[in-house]
Amino acid sequence: MLESKLIKTLQTLTAEEMQSLSHFLQSPYFFDGRSLPSAVLALFHLLQQWHPSFPSAQVEKQAVYPQLFPGESPSKGKLEKVMSGLQKAVEQFIVVHYAPIHREIDQQKIMLRFYREKQLENGFRNGLKKFDKIQKKETKKGSNFYQYEFWKETEISQYAFLYNYNTRKEDLNLTNGIQSLDIYYFVLRLELVNKLLAQHKFQRPLFVETQQQLIRQLLPHIEEQQFFQTPLLELNAAVFSFLSEEKEEQYQKLLLLLGQYQKEIPDEQLKPLLTLCRNYCIRQYNRGKKGFLRKAFELYKDHLAQGYLHYEDGLLPRTVKTIMELGLRLKELDWAKQFLQDYKSSIVGTNHPEEVYRYNLAIYHFASGRFEEALSLLADTYEDTFYKIDARRLEIKIYYETQSVLLEARLNAFRILILRTSKGTLPELHRSGNDNFVKLLSQILHSATRGNAKRIDRLKERLQDKAVIADKHWLLEKLEEMK
Repeated sequence: MLESKLIKTLQTLTAEEMQSLSHFLQSPYFFDGRSLPSAVLALFHLLQQWHPSFPSAQVEKQAVYPQLFPGESPSKGKLEKVMSGLQKAVEQFIVVHYAPIHREIDQQKIMLRFYREKQLENGFRNGLKKFDKIQKKETKKGSNFYQYEFWKETEISQYAFLYNYNTRKEDLNLTNGIQSLDIYYFVLRLELVNKLLAQHKFQRPLFVETQQQLIRQLLPHIEEQQFFQTPLLELNAAVFSFLSEEKEEQYQKLLLLLGQYQKEIPDEQLKPLLTLCRNYCIRQYNRGKKGFLRKAFELYKDHLAQGYLHYEDGLLPRTVKTIMELGLRLKELDWAKQFLQDYKSSIVGTNHPEEVYRYNLAIYHFASGRFEEALSLLADTYEDTFYKIDARRLEIKIYYETQSVLLEARLNAFRILILRTSKGTLPELHRSGNDNFVKLLSQILHSATRGNAKRIDRLKERLQDKAVIADKHWLLEKLEEMK
């Protein structure tokens, strides 16, 4: 049973949702006035006590069957039928529980439709006033806001068409409907195309290029209709221009608009745009523009302070590592150490936060020159593949710095690790970057390199030409030290 759809579904529910589900299952209102079969309810209450861990010994069919059907011999398919009945009931609960009726605007939307269909004119007009009042309270206007505006104008048009006399003189609110549709359409289309461009930033398939060309043709029309008075639309247009060419002036314009409209855009739509800016700075730094390292660090600090980096009231492992790496690269050792201590108990998205903490403490000690302390903090394995790869690479760097006899063996083992890690867990970009690290370090370690200025310069050129290489700046430092 542990691998059944029913158990997998129940595992995702919170304790509060399980309690709501219990009330739901006992209410005949949701089941056409009938109660659920007693065996279905009994199975739920049996499983409820084991939520969320569901120990395998307790939920095995052999253990569950006699509790549901005491004294009966096992009958093929009988328990499965009860499980199927409970699964269907759970799915009904999910539909009701997650239906978009908990927000005031959604409730009013339902009421407006009710008044229109029942031809209650006063109710419809009062409902419109309430709808507008709710919309005006929205200080942060995302694409959903414009979707609701379009829906409202459509409702007005339908009401006018059905219940007011349709004469040629009447506009039937169609002009407002078309304008609201245009705004919602352009906001959403730009948003989706921007995601497409971000997803394919290194290689643009024909479909992506076609969408890009279409948006370029639409932008003059959007500007002509003065739709850029809509903050989200102006911002998404700036994002499109930035993603299309990634020039620094476009980045600066985007940064300016983000600062201007930051308080008017919902967090779920603002956060990806802030991530674009941070990633741009890191890419520019990796391309040799050293000033962008400080810019990336300051953006991270600012976004951290404003809560934009948080996920479920904590920080994800990759966020912790990125912030630490930026701070340490800038020699902000005290700040990095304090940051790690502050967020030690706020690492989320992993079953082993202690691993994340110890790895990042290790890179702090490495940056401080305490190589043995750094080495002692590294685990043999990690839950997160990227942490596992980075830890083994850090180990190699430590052995290099300490001139350990284990360096060559560890480098070969790392090469094999990269080769054997599946493409599903290690994307090609990261695989290539680590593979290039192994190749360049192997060439640095070659006996012909030390003291050979020409070979060192050639290796530096080769290193600079590599678009993707892990620990590129550390490798450059080692080459500089060899001169």
